[in-house]
Parts: sequence; C-alpha cells; structure tokens
Amino acid sequence: MADELRSKLEASAKSGSRSLHAEIVARLERSFAAEKEVEQIAFESGFEASMLREEVARLTKLLESQKAEAQKFLQEQSKAMAAEVLKHLYSEAGETIEAARQAAAELKAAGKWPLPKP
Repeated sequence: MADELRSKLEASAKSGSRSLHAEIVARLERSFAAEKEVEQIAFESGFEASMLREEVARLTKLLESQKAEAQKFLQEQSKAMAAEVLKHLYSEAGETIEAARQAAAELKAAGKWPLPKP
C-alpha cells in the first residue's frame, strides 16, 4: 500500500512540476487548511444552530403570549355575548309581563277578572 501511495504522490508531483518533497508538503498544508475550514464551518454552524434555538424559544414565548391573549379575548367576548343575551331575555320577559298586566287590566275593566270560582 505504501508503494501505491508513493506512486500516486510521484505522479502528482510530476504533473504539478514539483519534487516529491514539495508535493508531500503541499498536500499536508492543504489537509491542515481543510481541517481549519471544517472547524470554522462547524463553529459557524454551531453558532447558527444556537441562534436558531434562541429564535425558536423567542417565537414559542410569543406564541404562548398570543395564545393567552386570544383565550382572554374569547372569554371577554363570551361574557359580552352572554350579557347581550340576558339583556334581550330580560327585555322580552319585561314585555311579556307588561302585556300580561295590560291583559289583566283589560279583563278587570271588563269585569272578567278575577275569574269566578267554579
């Protein structure tokens, strides 16, 4: 395997017009540069992931706040609607009571109230 690697290095050195030693040095330098680049990408990705986690946490908090506001709004709307329904029912009940009073007054005026006992 070492002979095969040496052959590849010699061929690459020849095509690049370099000595075997210069080819080995160039390849080692590229490997360290690539390693540094990988570390930089990993750092940036970690930084980006950290920023994304913070943004997700912020948005989650905002969503929970909006959810609480929506529930509060719905409760207030339900109370307001119930109050309107009760107001309408009381109004109708009042009208019914008033109509019954008028009918009783008319019956009394006509001498038909109270009804005779059987």
